Amino acid sequence: MLEVGKLDKRVDLWGNTTVKNEIGANSNKPGKIRSLWAQIENVAGGTSERAGVDTNKNTTTQRITVRYRKDITANNWIMFRGHRFEIDYVDDMYYRQDKLILHCREVKA
Repeated sequence: MLEVGKLDKRVDLWGNTTVKNEIGANSNKPGKIRSLWAQIENVAGGTSERAGVDTNKNTTTQRITVRYRKDITANNWIMFRGHRFEIDYVDDMYYRQDKLILHCREVKA
């Protein structure tokens, strides 16, 4: 059961949108699709060293829960407070149709 009170973060759903370019043809451009209320939970995190490079790579994994929508796919991404979360997997709970669980990883710009 979805607990609506836990959806306490306002996030933006982004994806590739179709726009007309300067010559009138359709092209894809990243754009905001809509704002959603969400619950964000940190699932895992860590650092790893890359071979031959003197830097560490930080990785974090989140579980983002939103109300059920048919139009959210792994081709979309979530923006929250300047952070981008790539959707790796959408657990659509199709048998309940009250929430989506988005398994995401943060992408450092």
